[in-house]
Amino acid sequence: MIFSLVSLWGQDVTILNPLPNSVLQETDVLIATSFYGVENLDPARVRLVLDGFDVTGGATIDADMLSFVAQSLAPGAHTVEIHYGNAPDGSPLQTSWGFTVTGAEASAGTAFGVEGKFTSGLQYDQIDEQSLGVSRAGLSLKGYATDWIKFRTDVKLTSEEDPLLQPRNKYTLGLEFGPWLKVTLGDANPRYSTFTVNGKRVRGWEADLALGPLGFQLTKGEINRAVQGANHASYTWSDFSLEEGINKIELGRQGYTFRQQMEAYRLYLGKGKYGRWGFNLLKIRDDIASVDQVINSAVLDLEQDTLGLDAGSYTLSELLALNGHSNYEVVLRDPVKWTGATPQDNLVVGSDLGIYIDHKRILLEGEFAFSLLNRNIWDGAFSKAQLDTLMDDTTDNSVGGFFDLGTLPINPQDLSDWFIINQYMSPLIPIDLALFSDSSSVTPTEAIFSMPSLALRGRMAINYFGNFFSLEYSQVGPEYTSLANPYLLKDNREISVNDKIRLLRNRLMLTVGYKRQSNDILPTVTHPKVQTTLNTNVNFLPGPNLPNINLSVRQIDRTNGITTLDTLISETTGEVSYSDDREKNRTLNIVTTVNHRFDLLGFSHNITANVVQMKKEDQLSNRNLDTTFIDPGVIANVYSLNLVTRYRIPLKTVLAFSTTHSEFYTGPGLLARQDLSKFSLDGEYSGLMQESLTLLAGANLANGQGNTEFTWIGFKGGLRWKVIENLSFNALGEYRVKNTPGGSSSTVIGRANLTYLF
Repeated sequence: MIFSLVSLWGQDVTILNPLPNSVLQETDVLIATSFYGVENLDPARVRLVLDGFDVTGGATIDADMLSFVAQSLAPGAHTVEIHYGNAPDGSPLQTSWGFTVTGAEASAGTAFGVEGKFTSGLQYDQIDEQSLGVSRAGLSLKGYATDWIKFRTDVKLTSEEDPLLQPRNKYTLGLEFGPWLKVTLGDANPRYSTFTVNGKRVRGWEADLALGPLGFQLTKGEINRAVQGANHASYTWSDFSLEEGINKIELGRQGYTFRQQMEAYRLYLGKGKYGRWGFNLLKIRDDIASVDQVINSAVLDLEQDTLGLDAGSYTLSELLALNGHSNYEVVLRDPVKWTGATPQDNLVVGSDLGIYIDHKRILLEGEFAFSLLNRNIWDGAFSKAQLDTLMDDTTDNSVGGFFDLGTLPINPQDLSDWFIINQYMSPLIPIDLALFSDSSSVTPTEAIFSMPSLALRGRMAINYFGNFFSLEYSQVGPEYTSLANPYLLKDNREISVNDKIRLLRNRLMLTVGYKRQSNDILPTVTHPKVQTTLNTNVNFLPGPNLPNINLSVRQIDRTNGITTLDTLISETTGEVSYSDDREKNRTLNIVTTVNHRFDLLGFSHNITANVVQMKKEDQLSNRNLDTTFIDPGVIANVYSLNLVTRYRIPLKTVLAFSTTHSEFYTGPGLLARQDLSKFSLDGEYSGLMQESLTLLAGANLANGQGNTEFTWIGFKGGLRWKVIENLSFNALGEYRVKNTPGGSSSTVIGRANLTYLF
């Protein structure tokens, strides 16, 4: 995809991409414009016409900008027209321009075209005696076989690929059959919803079938491949014993990773223009059989003589050969007793709904998801009889005395193809069983919203009169788990309100926001942690030849609900001490940025100045009672200046300077200070070989004083070379020397890559 930027101040609509009269090689083109200078724009009246066809329905349009990705454009000239209402005199307002796509010319009489990109690169880093080199190569292809079949491939290879780690290489083949079916083979990154699957790499296949407003999405594959473990870390000496003259040695597996298989299903209604309603089902399970119990080449080290075995290294095959000889019995532990990871099972169900009104100027969105996680499926599923003693030791045909098993219509073992139910489930009971008690004070609503494995969110957004207002609520229970979404923040309840206001024909933008986060989802939490954040941002863009100003203020308050100190009394001396776990602090961040482009002495300059002020203060007193307490307070001030200059000759220089002063505590009552100054000068000269060769050079210097004292000086150089049409080579190298009171160290960094477009 090609993207470039140009500001045409003579027009009310700013053309961002592609440039007027530009010549593009790739056939996927992003069409983008800004409505920065358009007053009282009504997004509902904006129309996008490409080569005489109205493609407004596929574009994203709001009061700020328009964007549309035109895919697989044919080689040749293309025209873009944007219609955005009428002038006061009634004449139509529109902007139009043209561009040309070269692409891959198809042979006469055929319906086949392809274009691609090949890249290769080398990365080298050395710090003193330690070095790391990484090589990479990639090939991407896009094309079409007929007017309704498109394909794409993406292959990425790296020297970091290691059978002891998860895959680093990537292999993808994508096929599109008209607007009805999309298929991805190999590595895919499906996105179903916020809480289920949201971009996690899956190696397998994916299909998305759309039949009018009804669609079905299916993904199958593995999110973790099986790793047997390193030879020297695959087994552990679990037990040694001498029984009736027999030397018994027990070995257990460790250092492995199970193959983790995923199946995901999504049924949805609506294409997203006016709304979409989806139902999601996610099933993930570790494959127990994917880890081998016997690895004959594995090596175990014996540190000292034991049971007649001399200290040293033994392969597993050598140890197993002792069976039946010299009174030895070597036993491999049963998998349920392995010291490594236990196999898991995960089931997630959920639904999401979006309603879009007035060309998405009003958005209403919601989602919920519920999860079950089993952390150990070695022993399989419980029977109905085993559920009787799941919560207690009483055999009364109930679960915990609350739920009558006689009303359970099925045996849990019958569900094991979908989810394995046993004592290692999390949560063990999805909902508060007190709800089923005759004396329960818990309402059904309270019980549902405090379910530990429930995740839900709702969002409302309104965009009218230069005002974009949004309100969002979300909560993720402490035991909600989607193994396909491992970085989701758990045990978190969050509400946020934001408002973006555009004034002075979009030249002044004001953003205010409030967010509250807490971990009080469960009613049993006695000391909830609460963080509130207030944001204010002012962005002033007065126009050409005037500086742009941005001011951002953020205040963060944190508490943990603890109001008293813990009193500790020594059992031996009777001495009294205190532990202060209270938390109540406030952090204030103020960032000011001024950017200005100007001409001076016949040269073009762009200067950027930044001031960052941060202050974190403890809001509590009586801290001196706890002699081990470390004040969390921090003060930091950063000042930076960046000047970019373009000369009459093809030369560009970048001059940068920054200074930082910070104060923080390193121990009880120990205040430390740190000052850091940085200076750098970089240059680019592109006047060689008919401007096909650009030389890069630079130097940088840094000095640190205070808590950590050091200086470093570095030099770098490189080039960007357009070898021939569509073939380019880039290289960059840097050398740094760092001096500290304890000595000196050096760093070498090298980067090189080759790119070919066809």
